[in-house]
Amino acid sequence: MQHSKPLRVEAASVSKLTEKGRGRCVVPASTIRPSKSFDLANAYPGEQVQVLVGQRRNAWLLRVLEPHAGRREAVCSHFGSCGGCTFLNLQYATQLELKWQPIFNRLFSIAPNSQYHQPVGSPRELHYRTKLEFTFAPDAAGKTEIGFHWTGRFDRVVDL
Repeated sequence: MQHSKPLRVEAASVSKLTEKGRGRCVVPASTIRPSKSFDLANAYPGEQVQVLVGQRRNAWLLRVLEPHAGRREAVCSHFGSCGGCTFLNLQYATQLELKWQPIFNRLFSIAPNSQYHQPVGSPRELHYRTKLEFTFAPDAAGKTEIGFHWTGRFDRVVDL
Protein backbone atom coordinates (compact mmCIF):
# COMPACT_ATOMS: atom_id res chain seq x y z
CA MET A 1 0.00 0.00 0.00
CA GLN A 2 1.35 3.41 -0.94
CA HIS A 3 1.09 6.28 1.50
CA SER A 4 0.61 9.71 0.04
CA LYS A 5 2.12 12.82 1.54
CA PRO A 6 -0.33 14.75 3.69
CA LEU A 7 -1.86 17.96 2.43
CA ARG A 8 -0.48 21.08 4.06
CA VAL A 9 -1.65 24.66 4.46
CA GLU A 10 0.78 27.35 3.33
CA ALA A 11 0.82 31.13 2.94
CA ALA A 12 1.71 32.41 -0.52
CA SER A 13 1.89 35.62 -2.51
CA VAL A 14 0.33 36.04 -5.95
CA SER A 15 2.87 37.50 -8.37
CA LYS A 16 0.98 37.78 -11.67
CA LEU A 17 -2.01 36.71 -13.69
CA THR A 18 -1.33 33.97 -16.23
CA GLU A 19 -2.62 34.06 -19.79
CA LYS A 20 -5.36 31.66 -18.70
CA GLY A 21 -6.55 34.10 -16.03
CA ARG A 22 -5.16 32.27 -13.02
CA GLY A 23 -3.08 33.84 -10.29
CA ARG A 24 0.52 32.59 -10.18
CA CYS A 25 1.38 32.17 -6.52
CA VAL A 26 4.65 31.21 -4.94
CA VAL A 27 4.98 29.25 -1.73
CA PRO A 28 8.34 30.32 -0.29
CA ALA A 29 11.12 27.83 0.35
CA SER A 30 11.65 26.44 3.83
CA THR A 31 14.45 24.48 5.44
CA ILE A 32 12.88 21.22 4.28
CA ARG A 33 11.59 22.06 0.78
CA PRO A 34 12.23 24.38 -2.16
CA SER A 35 9.81 27.12 -3.23
CA LYS A 36 6.93 26.04 -5.45
CA SER A 37 4.63 27.96 -7.76
CA PHE A 38 0.99 27.21 -8.47
CA ASP A 39 -1.71 28.71 -10.69
CA LEU A 40 -4.92 29.37 -8.76
CA ALA A 41 -8.39 30.45 -9.87
CA ASN A 42 -9.74 33.60 -8.17
CA ALA A 43 -6.33 34.78 -6.98
CA TYR A 44 -5.01 38.12 -8.22
CA PRO A 45 -1.61 39.88 -8.36
CA GLY A 46 -0.48 41.41 -5.09
CA GLU A 47 -2.71 39.24 -2.92
CA GLN A 48 -1.51 37.21 0.02
CA VAL A 49 -3.37 33.91 0.13
CA GLN A 50 -3.61 30.72 2.10
CA VAL A 51 -3.43 27.59 -0.07
CA LEU A 52 -3.87 23.89 0.48
CA VAL A 53 -0.86 22.24 -1.14
CA GLY A 54 -1.09 18.67 -2.36
CA GLN A 55 1.30 16.42 -4.20
CA ARG A 56 2.99 17.42 -7.43
CA ARG A 57 1.69 20.79 -8.61
CA ASN A 58 -1.77 20.68 -7.03
CA ALA A 59 -2.95 23.53 -4.83
CA TRP A 60 -6.30 25.02 -3.91
CA LEU A 61 -7.14 28.50 -2.70
CA LEU A 62 -8.44 28.35 0.86
CA ARG A 63 -8.58 31.99 1.87
CA VAL A 64 -7.49 35.43 0.76
CA LEU A 65 -5.45 36.99 3.56
CA GLU A 66 -4.74 40.36 1.90
CA PRO A 67 -7.06 41.06 -1.06
CA HIS A 68 -6.34 43.00 -4.24
CA ALA A 69 -7.60 46.60 -4.01
CA GLY A 70 -10.03 45.91 -6.87
CA ARG A 71 -11.62 42.83 -5.29
CA ARG A 72 -15.32 42.97 -4.41
CA GLU A 73 -18.17 40.60 -3.65
CA ALA A 74 -19.18 38.75 -6.81
CA VAL A 75 -22.27 40.26 -8.42
CA CYS A 76 -23.65 36.87 -9.52
CA SER A 77 -24.89 34.16 -7.17
CA HIS A 78 -23.44 31.48 -9.51
CA PHE A 79 -19.91 32.91 -9.41
CA GLY A 80 -17.34 30.25 -8.55
CA SER A 81 -19.28 27.21 -9.70
CA CYS A 82 -20.20 28.58 -13.13
CA GLY A 83 -17.37 29.00 -15.62
CA GLY A 84 -19.05 31.82 -17.52
CA CYS A 85 -17.71 35.02 -15.94
CA THR A 86 -14.40 34.52 -14.19
CA PHE A 87 -13.69 38.08 -13.01
CA LEU A 88 -17.04 39.15 -11.55
CA ASN A 89 -15.47 39.42 -8.11
CA LEU A 90 -13.36 42.36 -9.35
CA GLN A 91 -14.33 45.95 -10.03
CA TYR A 92 -14.84 46.54 -13.76
CA ALA A 93 -11.76 48.78 -14.22
CA THR A 94 -9.64 46.09 -12.54
CA GLN A 95 -11.13 43.41 -14.82
CA LEU A 96 -10.11 45.39 -17.90
CA GLU A 97 -6.58 45.98 -16.62
CA LEU A 98 -5.97 42.37 -15.61
CA LYS A 99 -7.42 40.99 -18.85
CA TRP A 100 -5.36 43.41 -20.92
CA GLN A 101 -1.99 42.84 -19.25
CA PRO A 102 -1.26 39.30 -20.59
CA ILE A 103 -2.33 40.38 -24.09
CA PHE A 104 -0.11 43.45 -23.92
CA ASN A 105 2.84 41.35 -22.70
CA ARG A 106 2.44 38.92 -25.60
CA LEU A 107 2.08 41.70 -28.20
CA PHE A 108 5.02 43.63 -26.74
CA SER A 109 7.24 40.54 -26.92
CA ILE A 110 6.44 40.24 -30.64
CA ALA A 111 6.52 43.94 -31.60
CA PRO A 112 8.18 46.02 -28.84
CA ASN A 113 8.30 49.21 -30.91
CA SER A 114 4.58 49.30 -31.68
CA GLN A 115 2.11 51.52 -29.90
CA TYR A 116 -0.70 49.87 -27.96
CA HIS A 117 -3.81 51.40 -26.45
CA GLN A 118 -5.76 50.38 -23.38
CA PRO A 119 -9.02 48.54 -24.11
CA VAL A 120 -12.24 50.53 -24.13
CA GLY A 121 -14.74 49.10 -21.70
CA SER A 122 -18.42 48.68 -22.32
CA PRO A 123 -20.67 51.47 -21.04
CA ARG A 124 -22.56 48.67 -19.30
CA GLU A 125 -20.63 46.84 -16.61
CA LEU A 126 -23.00 43.85 -16.64
CA HIS A 127 -25.25 42.10 -19.17
CA TYR A 128 -23.23 43.12 -22.22
CA ARG A 129 -21.91 39.75 -23.40
CA THR A 130 -22.46 38.99 -27.07
CA LYS A 131 -21.48 35.33 -27.00
CA LEU A 132 -22.81 32.59 -24.74
CA GLU A 133 -21.85 28.94 -24.78
CA PHE A 134 -24.53 26.72 -23.32
CA THR A 135 -24.15 23.05 -22.61
CA PHE A 136 -26.65 20.23 -22.41
CA ALA A 137 -26.19 17.27 -20.07
CA PRO A 138 -28.37 14.72 -18.31
CA ASP A 139 -29.05 15.25 -14.62
CA ALA A 140 -29.14 12.42 -12.03
CA ALA A 141 -32.69 11.50 -13.08
CA GLY A 142 -31.74 11.35 -16.78
CA LYS A 143 -33.57 14.57 -17.66
CA THR A 144 -31.66 16.95 -19.96
CA GLU A 145 -30.44 20.18 -18.35
CA ILE A 146 -29.31 23.33 -20.13
CA GLY A 147 -26.92 25.82 -18.60
CA PHE A 148 -23.29 26.86 -18.41
CA HIS A 149 -20.30 24.62 -17.79
CA TRP A 150 -19.13 24.13 -14.22
CA THR A 151 -15.73 25.76 -13.72
CA GLY A 152 -13.12 23.40 -15.16
CA ARG A 153 -15.68 20.76 -16.17
CA PHE A 154 -17.34 20.09 -19.49
CA ASP A 155 -19.50 17.18 -18.35
CA ARG A 156 -21.41 19.10 -15.67
CA VAL A 157 -24.02 21.83 -15.99
CA VAL A 158 -24.76 24.79 -13.71
CA ASP A 159 -28.53 24.97 -13.85
CA LEU A 160 -29.49 28.61 -14.14
